[in-house]
Amino acid sequence: MNRAECRAELRKRMRDWYTPDVLAAAIVSTAATTFAATLGEYYKKGRVIGIEDEEMLVRDVATNTVTVVRGWHGTTPATHVINTPVRIFNFFSDAELNSYINRAVKSLWPDVYGRDVDEQITLVSGTYKYEVPAEITDALGVITDIERLTDDERGIPLPFEVWGEYIYFKYAPDAGARIKYIYPFPVPAADDDDIATPDASELVILEAQVSTWEAVMCDRDKYERYVTSQWADNASGYEIESHVSSLKESALDERDRLRMARQSAWRWV
Repeated sequence: MNRAECRAELRKRMRDWYTPDVLAAAIVSTAATTFAATLGEYYKKGRVIGIEDEEMLVRDVATNTVTVVRGWHGTTPATHVINTPVRIFNFFSDAELNSYINRAVKSLWPDVYGRDVDEQITLVSGTYKYEVPAEITDALGVITDIERLTDDERGIPLPFEVWGEYIYFKYAPDAGARIKYIYPFPVPAADDDDIATPDASELVILEAQVSTWEAVMCDRDKYERYVTSQWADNASGYEIESHVSSLKESALDERDRLRMARQSAWRWV
């Protein structure tokens, strides 16, 4: 499972929570790229909306006129009559969802680290102070070792100390060096890189959902908007707290299931 896949799954699962609106006029053509909304202030550029079985991407909003890309996410453009319900899906940026995924993995496996990732630097004769490479600081990495790279001394450790953002060598040979460091999962990476967690993708997504909704509960505006939309659509007033509580129970059940499966596997090793 990579980050992009995890984000897509999170967005899909959180679509039960949306802001409702209705069409102020019919959409009579499958090629039309604008429509009349009732509550134009609820629409934002970049959000995805659903009208019956069709999804659309919002490109622009001018008062109650919404400009869209039709047939988003592979859905089929269709005509829609006046007063058809419109579902305005929540928007979470990639950065927000990545932070919830990170938090989920760290809460599940706080002692899991990436190791032996190398970053090479060029040492200059007579220079003892170097900045810690951005690749290490961005990953919240901790330097564990620095080795020489010359052919006749390859692998020999170089004495060093790290103070703040700088590496200080006790002496500076005129050669290259390789830095070894560890970092907590999941390190910032390309979207198509595996998050590299133990085989528990479902649990990661559940924990990330809990983290996402708990963040929403801390944001008064988002919280009130989501709860209001649920009261409008559900006579029982299905509130976000009960949703988060249910997700937590599911996450605990999934943890127990994985723990039992691992224990069973260990018995046969």
